[in-house]
Amino acid sequence: MVTAVLKSPAAVLLLAVFLTGGPWKAFFAALFFHELGHCIGARLVGIPLRRLAVGTGGLHLDFAMETASYKKELLVLLSGSGLGLLTLCFLRDPACRACTLCLNLANLLPLPGLDGGGILACLLQQRLDADRADRICRGVFTAAAVLLWTCGMWIVLRVGPNPMWMLCGMAALFQLSSK
Repeated sequence: MVTAVLKSPAAVLLLAVFLTGGPWKAFFAALFFHELGHCIGARLVGIPLRRLAVGTGGLHLDFAMETASYKKELLVLLSGSGLGLLTLCFLRDPACRACTLCLNLANLLPLPGLDGGGILACLLQQRLDADRADRICRGVFTAAAVLLWTCGMWIVLRVGPNPMWMLCGMAALFQLSSK
């Protein structure tokens, strides 16, 4: 059970919100606008949505990316956090603002399963052969996961019992080990 949760970035985010006693409504609103941004971005570049599913890992949007160019894929990946960060201009509640900011910035981290990991892979695959791009991505993913886990451990030891970032780092390492 623990391994299954740690292999899903969305499940780790939900667990982090639960463990920290975070504001659920703010989290789900931020998640909604983030995913809406992906849908709008895909629609703008003509990439159809194949499937929308809700599961244990959270919301999953399946776009027909195999026919898309790297530029279109990059736009779809960036549009989620783009719209999410744009909503900050209209939010007044501090909890909603903090949740929206954290969710969208965290999603840009270069980790597998997050938009940042997809953005990095997309940028590298535009310029390098697939093998080299995959090796570089794996190295960056590993370094980012270890750094995230280390920062999380530092927060637990220095600030107090808030294992959110440590769990996110562990989830990224689990996801890397399963590939």
